[in-house]
Amino acid sequence: MYSHKAFTVSEVLLTLAIIGVIAALTLPSLLKSYEKNTWTTGYKAGINIISQITKTIMSENNNTLVGKWGAGGDDQSVYDLYSPYFKTVRTCENINPKGSCFNSVYTLMDNAINAAVNGVYSVILTNGMSLSFYNPVGPVDYILIYLDINGAKSPNVLGKDLHIIKVSINSDPVKPYLVDVAENAILIGCPSDLMSAGTTCGVRIMRNDYGEDY
Repeated sequence: MYSHKAFTVSEVLLTLAIIGVIAALTLPSLLKSYEKNTWTTGYKAGINIISQITKTIMSENNNTLVGKWGAGGDDQSVYDLYSPYFKTVRTCENINPKGSCFNSVYTLMDNAINAAVNGVYSVILTNGMSLSFYNPVGPVDYILIYLDINGAKSPNVLGKDLHIIKVSINSDPVKPYLVDVAENAILIGCPSDLMSAGTTCGVRIMRNDYGEDY
């Protein structure tokens, strides 16, 4: 006759406690890794969509963007140029995008509540991304497209799910915002400790060193 030895209650509780400690130590790291991957892949997908459409617009206009949008301050001209090429589920024409195609409040990475989404013409794409089209006032040769990779959903933070993309009148038009600034400015605008405005995080995502220290 064989006897079978079972785990005692104390052994089971000890095992569960060990598992709990391991989970508590590893879960935050796993969550950060998952969030970082969500933000980076979302941004890369968004800038790729804008880049491909910009290339299409250029190919249909003698490979140039010169004269394709109006004078500074004319957001509608940018919206009219891009909107026919997007697959959208909602458009927000001539209204502030906050609270309609975008969330009503955005913060910077240091939690300051002053991350503005400029442009009064915006869309929500079929993949859930939101885009707002902005033509800066002044003698500039570029426009800005604001990208929220998950629409109005959280975290609604510049440098995480909200980014700014610059489209210039040149042969390689679509770039992350502030890509041409000095290296120290890029690191100040998106440091690994998350205590910044988040303005240059698109640059760091595209060169694969976004959040490398956390």
